[in-house]
Amino acid sequence: MQEGSKTSSSGEIARIYIEQDLISDPVALKIMGKLPSAKVIPIGHYKDVFCRPRQQYEVQRQHRSLIIARNTGRLIYDGAPMCQDFGMENFSYANSLMNCIYDCDYCFLKGVYDTANIVVFVNFEDYKKAVEEKLAQGPLYLCISYDTDLMALNGLCGLCDMWTDYARDKEGLTIEIRTKSAPSHFTVSDHIIYAFTLSPDEVIARYEHGTPGLGSRLEAVRRALDSGANVRLCFDPLMKIEGFDEIYNGFIDRVASEVDLGAVRDMSVGTFRIPADYLKRMRRNCPMSEAAWYPYDNKDGVCGYEETLAARMASQVMDRLCRYTGKEKIYLWD
Repeated sequence: MQEGSKTSSSGEIARIYIEQDLISDPVALKIMGKLPSAKVIPIGHYKDVFCRPRQQYEVQRQHRSLIIARNTGRLIYDGAPMCQDFGMENFSYANSLMNCIYDCDYCFLKGVYDTANIVVFVNFEDYKKAVEEKLAQGPLYLCISYDTDLMALNGLCGLCDMWTDYARDKEGLTIEIRTKSAPSHFTVSDHIIYAFTLSPDEVIARYEHGTPGLGSRLEAVRRALDSGANVRLCFDPLMKIEGFDEIYNGFIDRVASEVDLGAVRDMSVGTFRIPADYLKRMRRNCPMSEAAWYPYDNKDGVCGYEETLAARMASQVMDRLCRYTGKEKIYLWD
């Protein structure tokens, strides 16, 4: 089993909401068995809790609840323009888990949902059927960790294992698992890509609350490469901080000294950006967030650093990476 992080960045989950007809579901029972001290509350539908009005986001961040549900809506979505497709066709994503156990200040999910609670969809067989329907139309590139960090919660819900077991030999399917966690075990397959988000320790401490430090992530990258797994490194989002040049130069030098970049499949570089309507909700949900309240430029409904600044930040990291690897391996988001 692939390992995740702690159950929560601020403590154990104390409350589980579960849709009434799933109380005897084998996957649900396994999840609840790992949280024996949590109070279990039956509900009619996950949206009764997850989407209820006037939620207290800041309070929920410290005391998250888990919601176990069946997804009866859409299971596979077309990839959003804000996401990198790495040149892959038929780019889509799946949301078998909604929201994240981590508490990154800049996370777009804080602008998507008005709750910090987490939903786990346990009807994995339905997701497989949806993938089969997509595959009937041609090869599929599927991000399974877009609306969450699926790997970080794998130890609790096992969804990452379900996806990798399914995708391992599935003709035409490639899945990407993006994570800030530090797993120990990996599935080696041409159909599976492990995408590690890497940031300087200064950025992790300031913005990526509850996540493993850079040293732990780099150790996981090395384990993945040693196992023969496909590895992608994501230097994204780049965050504007005091001493950016020195901090990010040292960061790239450290990554290059501890990881064989020649063995890495590819890399991505991009500065922070977020849809304007998400940013508005993020500011409402997180009134004390430095990342949310930075005076970003709004260009065609997407907020980010001023264009010249963003270009300089990305160019510096690109140039530093190119000291150690070929530019053809690097995807630049602009």
